[in-house]
Amino acid sequence: MTGVHPPQDRQGKFAERVAVIIGSTRPTRICPGIAAWTQQVLDEGSLVHYRLIDLAEIDLPLLDEPLKAAQQDYKHPHTKSWSELISSFAGFVFVLPQYNWGYPAPLKNALDYLYYEWHDKPATSVTSLASKISSRKNVKAFQERRSARAL
Repeated sequence: MTGVHPPQDRQGKFAERVAVIIGSTRPTRICPGIAAWTQQVLDEGSLVHYRLIDLAEIDLPLLDEPLKAAQQDYKHPHTKSWSELISSFAGFVFVLPQYNWGYPAPLKNALDYLYYEWHDKPATSVTSLASKISSRKNVKAFQERRSARAL
């Protein structure tokens, strides 16, 4: 898979990489713009390299692995590629919309494909503010999910 290895800094050392994951796949979504802005702000003067990952481009089918993710015995090429990509990051910024008081199904699906690749890595979330109440509920649901998975 191309582009998995982190870029090198001026001293030839590998820079830490953090993925900015676009958590929506809807055709009318605004997450790509928010994610690009987030990446730009985070990149300014940072030694960390931030890379956008769009779940719409990754295009994972509904979870179709026969074994649980914790076994890491992946059968499908799309899961192996997803695992390799996610393993290459030191942390994650999830950009999420609010869908019915929660976070989107494609994001949950992408998380469920893997286990150890997410484990013990720092993560945070960014959401658009449709309303304070809906955004709080959305973030709370996602935080509960992250805590349960030790993400």
